[in-house]
Amino acid sequence: MAHSQLLLSDRPLIENVSKEITKNIGANALRLANDGSLETRFTRAVSLYWLFIMPDNAGIPLSFPTNVSGRSTYTRIMRLNEKAVERSIALYDSLMENALACSTSSKPTRAMEEALKKNIQDLSLAICRLIARWVLYLVTENQRRKRLSNMGLNPRDHSPAFGRDQWVASILVIIVLFLFMSIVIPGQQPFSQTFMYSVLMAIQLGMAVIAGTAVAQRFIRRQEKNV
Repeated sequence: MAHSQLLLSDRPLIENVSKEITKNIGANALRLANDGSLETRFTRAVSLYWLFIMPDNAGIPLSFPTNVSGRSTYTRIMRLNEKAVERSIALYDSLMENALACSTSSKPTRAMEEALKKNIQDLSLAICRLIARWVLYLVTENQRRKRLSNMGLNPRDHSPAFGRDQWVASILVIIVLFLFMSIVIPGQQPFSQTFMYSVLMAIQLGMAVIAGTAVAQRFIRRQEKNV
């Protein structure tokens, strides 16, 4: 989550982040597009801070959709993790100092850029840990996904599909297993016939695995839409 895209949709939040960066660092440091640049990562770290830490620090309303229970849980999380919140504030101050140093320098050194990158990573991880703790208070996995999406974060937690490579691998494993059993437990049938039975059995089981996986994934998607 600390490295996933952050899609800002709240207009006041975008304005506050833009004003914070433009006023204190410079317009060149602001980049809302997700292009992987250092400016983008810096803007994302500042956005995360204003998204989740600033409401508690400055007493401003939350900029993402939530209900009374969500706001109460947010307050509880921030109080139970005061040290983590204080560390995030300190990391933010350090981030802004390093960003200003890089911005005002005619030719930033490699050490300055590395320090800024480390600040960005440390702050993003600290805030995302707090977000994860807050989201985990939700009842179901689908509600957690929706809450992360409402905040602009891509949860990226869907299980990977059972593709061709996994299917072929499972069939080969079954064939080898059957052949191994036929060698360990000798029977009356020749090896060629045993091999054919192994292949046919592997294909049948492979088709059953694909069908079962497809049904399970369809059921999961239907449940997600109904939540």
